[in-house]
Amino acid sequence: MMEKIKADDYSEDYEETLPREGKGKRREKWSPTKSGKKGHKQEIQSAKQARAEGAEKGIAKHLSSSFKHLETDKDQKQIKSYLEWLKDSLERKSPRLNPEDEKEVKVDSFVSSVKAGGQHRQKNRTAVRLTHLPTLIAVKNENERSFEQNKQQAKAALFEKLEKHLKLWQTLTRDSLTPINIENKVFSLAKTLSTPPR
Repeated sequence: MMEKIKADDYSEDYEETLPREGKGKRREKWSPTKSGKKGHKQEIQSAKQARAEGAEKGIAKHLSSSFKHLETDKDQKQIKSYLEWLKDSLERKSPRLNPEDEKEVKVDSFVSSVKAGGQHRQKNRTAVRLTHLPTLIAVKNENERSFEQNKQQAKAALFEKLEKHLKLWQTLTRDSLTPINIENKVFSLAKTLSTPPR
């Protein structure tokens, strides 16, 4: 006759083969080799450098389209106004914008461009263009039939553009491998861009 086998007879052997969990057994930590650490550090540095270079290109593109000449006193004042806005905004960590200040934002109104269905063509100057004077970033809005609604939407769009521009500078200053003097950087980029080709 076959002897009945109890489950308890095998449970002890089975439990010994299982790895222990909980407080009793620690997991082994993976520690990279010196060459692995060095490679990881280089990857991080090259990624930072790539971000900084991308941000610098974005800033250079804006400066080349907005600050074309630096010969006159007016141009020098413009770049100093830009620098003042930039330093202030970097310190605040948010773009400085006061849309009601005529020295900071220029408001232009114009008649909306003609769209399909010209029966109800706008004859009033309800479309708005806002120009941020320190950065020369401009936006326009003509979606609504009301001047005030267009102005409010343009303010929001302007703030968004200023935020994007400021983020480029934040990325450049944070990820650059060498410390950046903002004033020197602005003037060097502006001078490089404003020098006519020979």
